Amino acid sequence: GDQCLKNTMFAFAETQTKLMLQESLDVLPVSILKDPGCFQNYLPRYLLDAESEGYWAGSNGGRYTFEFGSTSPARLYALKWRDRGDATRVGQIVLDAYDDGAWHPVSSWSCDQTSQWQIGMLDRPKLGSRWKIVFTDCPGPGQNGLCIVRAVQFLGRHQPDAYDYVRYMFSQMMKDHARYDITLLCGGQQFPSHALILAASSPVLAKRLEETEAREARVLRIPECEPQVLRNALHFIYTGSVPEDIHFDLAVFAHVVDIMNLVEFAGPIALRNINADNVLMELRLLREYATNAVFEPWLAHLEAMIRDSTELFHA
Repeated sequence: GDQCLKNTMFAFAETQTKLMLQESLDVLPVSILKDPGCFQNYLPRYLLDAESEGYWAGSNGGRYTFEFGSTSPARLYALKWRDRGDATRVGQIVLDAYDDGAWHPVSSWSCDQTSQWQIGMLDRPKLGSRWKIVFTDCPGPGQNGLCIVRAVQFLGRHQPDAYDYVRYMFSQMMKDHARYDITLLCGGQQFPSHALILAASSPVLAKRLEETEAREARVLRIPECEPQVLRNALHFIYTGSVPEDIHFDLAVFAHVVDIMNLVEFAGPIALRNINADNVLMELRLLREYATNAVFEPWLAHLEAMIRDSTELFHA
């Protein structure tokens, strides 16, 4: 009696809270970094097109793993998904986040049998830029080994204003030539910088700044990359953004000197810039890091792009 009424009221309040929060959240822009393939022409890209009549379908049975990436960190509050609501529906969804070089569990949800949107709320917002979703199918009569998902959306908010303010202050420091206290040398070019900001952004650079030459002469040599790569890396360190024409050499340099968040930030942008002119160079570079957990998904995605594109395949 009373307990049943309380449970009903609690469920109603929880539903209303979800709806109000959902309306205040943004659909975060993401790209697919790694997918499990598909059944016939029901392609993974349909997952990110909520307006399309298409859908993704898998036929291997069991579990299907997708990795997603965004171009900038954001706070994830919820996950939305929609399937067909029939025997091919999803039974469970597991969400992980990539942080500190490893995957960490975030949440999991059991799925209802409905063709309407479903939403799973996180216990607390999670800041990140790379996510993994595992769909588990729901075996039964009429399922025929298929798992079908119409769309998925990541709901959240971009970094708060405080982050933008700090980024603005750093970008102003980049223009303040009078207060530079270290010069980076790369490929015969000089890049005046601030030692404190470099040290805070990269433990590798922090260690090098303690070495005798850098400490006394205020000069630090950067032999691992070309000048343009270093210029783009410094732009990220000071502003939190990178130009749209970057390639994977920036991600590799960021990995070598351990620049915080730049590897994850640069990868999806570099993938978008793949074309017939640079695909072989980018492929060779990624294959040098094929066993690295960070680069392996991007290599797999690039190889899939080459298989699916006649232009890239014959480049």
